[in-house]
Amino acid sequence: MKKNILLLVHIEETFRKHFPDAMYVQRLIHSCKARKYDKVIHCTSMINDNHPILEIVDLIDMEIDWAWGYEPDMFDDDEIEWVIDSHYSLHDWTWCPTELRNGQLKDCVIHLGGGHCCECLADMAAVLEYLGIEFYIIDGLTYGK
Repeated sequence: MKKNILLLVHIEETFRKHFPDAMYVQRLIHSCKARKYDKVIHCTSMINDNHPILEIVDLIDMEIDWAWGYEPDMFDDDEIEWVIDSHYSLHDWTWCPTELRNGQLKDCVIHLGGGHCCECLADMAAVLEYLGIEFYIIDGLTYGK
């Protein structure tokens, strides 16, 4: 049986102004606590924030440092193969974080939320597709439409 993972992208104070409505944080809390998810992972941008918003910080099982603005010339030869075209996003490139490319999520179903839908969330969708990881975007948990 496949494990269900809730993967949240950039649910950080910096982006709170982009949250779609007053109930968004409550939906996040409810989803993080839902028994349908075996694990909750947050991708933290490390740009202006070092953690997810305070309301969910204690509900996160794992954090991954992952931002935006990746360019091929930022990486050495060992990492360049993990810089990919972000064809769904307004960004040209994205990078596959080590924690996702080690195969541990290959037999999982990712439920994806957070991120600006045309930027970081779209970058993560490109990463998951590239890595062959099954995923579904949860509309009620996305922002920036």
